[in-house]
Amino acid sequence: MPGDAPKILFLRRMVLVTAMVALLALLVLQVLAPEQWLRMLSPALALAISLLAGLLLKVGRPSLAAYLLGFGVWGMVLLTAAFTQGVRAPVVMAFPLIILAVGWVVSSRAALLMVVMTVLGTVGLV
Repeated sequence: MPGDAPKILFLRRMVLVTAMVALLALLVLQVLAPEQWLRMLSPALALAISLLAGLLLKVGRPSLAAYLLGFGVWGMVLLTAAFTQGVRAPVVMAFPLIILAVGWVVSSRAALLMVVMTVLGTVGLV
């Protein structure tokens, strides 16, 4: 649909940004703290999610790619917070941005579901 072109362009850019940031984080961690391989799991997971979402975009499944990128990155952020400082982890600041992006690219219903999941996940981190 022609009306979906801006959403697909935004989704492509989000896939690219997610992959680039994940690669940069992996590179920095490898240079500065190569012995702390456990810290590399989150960026590696983000890279895998973004590559899979990019593949889904390439085969013409933008809706599935949006769900994967939004909910996949949300889950990665929750896991990262759970294994670091819980609700005090700086990574939880990403939740509002992820919710906004999902609300715009997927639907307001998906964003509302993500809000409920974030509240429950945050309560679980306390």
